[in-house]
Amino acid sequence: MLYTVAALAALAGTRYQVPLAAPPAEGFPNPNAGKVNDKIEHFVVLMMENRTPDHFFACMGLPKGDWVKEGHVIPMDPKDPSKGGATIKCGEAEYACKSGPGYDMFAGKVEPGGEDNFYPYGAQSDDNSYAHGAHGTSIQLFGKDALPVKKKIAEAFSIFNNYHSAVPSFSMPNHIWAQSATSAGINDNIDYIECGGIDPLFPQRTIYDNMAEAGVSFGLYWNSTPPDAYMAGVLRHAEKNFKTSKTFFKEAAEGTLPKFSYIVSGSDPRNGHPNDDHPCHDVALGERNVKDHYEALRAGPGWNKTLFLVTYDDAGGWYG
Repeated sequence: MLYTVAALAALAGTRYQVPLAAPPAEGFPNPNAGKVNDKIEHFVVLMMENRTPDHFFACMGLPKGDWVKEGHVIPMDPKDPSKGGATIKCGEAEYACKSGPGYDMFAGKVEPGGEDNFYPYGAQSDDNSYAHGAHGTSIQLFGKDALPVKKKIAEAFSIFNNYHSAVPSFSMPNHIWAQSATSAGINDNIDYIECGGIDPLFPQRTIYDNMAEAGVSFGLYWNSTPPDAYMAGVLRHAEKNFKTSKTFFKEAAEGTLPKFSYIVSGSDPRNGHPNDDHPCHDVALGERNVKDHYEALRAGPGWNKTLFLVTYDDAGGWYG
């Protein structure tokens, strides 16, 4: 089977054949291998983009959570309070922000001039956040009732209130980590060749390799944004396991979803606009995206044994 990915082919300078065999498993044996949880038959993951829990949930009045507090002041200069600072307020966030947030996702709380690349790191304090972009758009929070879908889910089910990116950085390393338990050493949106690799694709095993070898069914669903094609362990499963979003809704209605479903957010089928919550896409469409998948699962015959996880790849430059 030969896949030619335009960008990767251009990077490699030639056609590239995706290795059909996964690299051997490494590390310690999994004590849970082969065990079945009879309470869960379908695990569905909806991957969204570039938001923080505080940005969405801090102002909802939820009973528990280590949230940013309204009225919290981030000093402009921690050594000179007279200079003032930025004050956290509920209800200032817009559904479609006018400019992207600029809070440093890695060094956000490191003292100015302090070491933020290598251990031991410089001293860290929230008082240093202003210097790293914690003002303006990046500290805006949604109001209590601005996101009714997320609010209902938070009230009826569970949310992670102390949630962190696997890599305090951009999308690609976190997408790679989510599907292979490593970022392969990268902390930026770069290809494998750009970080010393000899092939166009990141070569490590993915969760899909593990499931294929164990005989566990899975599907990667998408409409306008394809699955993460920069990993060999994703592309080698494309022919049998890449599916359209229409197929997801059909399978959910029939109760024929695979054991594991990974949904790549892309665009709203009604208007073609992005629905992944990435700044500055319309969050109202992201709300509809979550609701569409939730309602499809709930209405299907497999709902009582379905685990539905809505997650975000990284903080996206929002303060938290």
